[in-house]
Amino acid sequence: MFFITLVSLNVIVMMDLAIVPVIGSIYEAFSEQTGAVNVFLSIPAIIAMFSFLTPFIVKLTGKKNLIIICAALYAASTIFGAAIENIYYMIVVRFVAGLAYGLVNVLYVMIIADVFVDETKRTSFMGIYMGLQAGIGSLMSFFSGILAQRGWRNSYHLFWISIPVLILCIFFLPSDKETAAANPAAAAPAEIVDKKSKSKGSYGGRFIELMGILLIMQILYYVCFQFVSVYVEENALGTTALTGIVSSGQTIASAILCFTIGIVYRKFKAKTGSLLLLLFAAGMLLMYFVRTPGTAIAGAAMMGGAYGAFFAWLLAYLPNIVAAEKVEMAISVATTVCFVGMFLTPYLVQPLITVLGGVSPIYLYGGIISTVMVVLEFMASFKNKVKA
Repeated sequence: MFFITLVSLNVIVMMDLAIVPVIGSIYEAFSEQTGAVNVFLSIPAIIAMFSFLTPFIVKLTGKKNLIIICAALYAASTIFGAAIENIYYMIVVRFVAGLAYGLVNVLYVMIIADVFVDETKRTSFMGIYMGLQAGIGSLMSFFSGILAQRGWRNSYHLFWISIPVLILCIFFLPSDKETAAANPAAAAPAEIVDKKSKSKGSYGGRFIELMGILLIMQILYYVCFQFVSVYVEENALGTTALTGIVSSGQTIASAILCFTIGIVYRKFKAKTGSLLLLLFAAGMLLMYFVRTPGTAIAGAAMMGGAYGAFFAWLLAYLPNIVAAEKVEMAISVATTVCFVGMFLTPYLVQPLITVLGGVSPIYLYGGIISTVMVVLEFMASFKNKVKA
């Protein structure tokens, strides 16, 4: 039941995939207030960028209590998210949902880090969790689209599922004291033996390196995720049907690689990151040099799978490279970096499309940058040694 409860939190983590099918309808409903609709769509990512504050809030509430509070706020704000057909009302309630969304994105990783002290088991569970996350997100988008056939506000009925999530959190999440009693080692992960990582003071060069790579990878991935329709159209590869297939391929590949990341990590350990970056770079370069429907599907799947598995690996790997007292903040910072990348991508890509004459050249430069990151990450992985 603990596992089911953790997985159910994906209903909160993947909340925007329930909105995606009706974005066009919302723009139509508020055609004279497009600026407000833009705010409505972007506000969860903006609020979630402050998720680095989660460890400070946890000190006041505890992890379980904070998750219950977030689940309750999320349920109330999403179930009644379109109770009034007024964009400003919808912005206010979505602000509350965004707050819950940002905090839960950090909290579930903290709990996994507490419960799974062994690094291999932690990586395996994180991969399984994020693989299921992709599947749940797809289901939410699918059912939202079905409900919206009778009007876009009907898609909000999907959020009634947040009530069972809240109930599960109340009854089946262990208290912080129970987690500490069951796993006293959770408070003291592996000892760090790395010249760039420190038990006191700063987080260490290895952590900074990985955060820089994560930010760049997030932006490059969202070039494909958000602008894949532009890529398909400018290269005359097909219709919106192909765009849907490419997008679905990203999600499916992400789920598959996340499910197998534990096996990969067991064999390659710290070098797992560089292998996934290599797959990511190959996907970008494939989509630039060979522009066919098949390579669009394959390249996007390579990028989506590599990105999802890299993030799962990174979140599980952080306790190995920062001191025990810094793990929760490190997880918060990594999550915040992703939200910053999501927020920045549209503002960076639109000018680049104008300057470069399309979105396709971005795949070339992105592939080159990703290749450089492969080399840097591979070299950095040799400098990091963890002693059990």
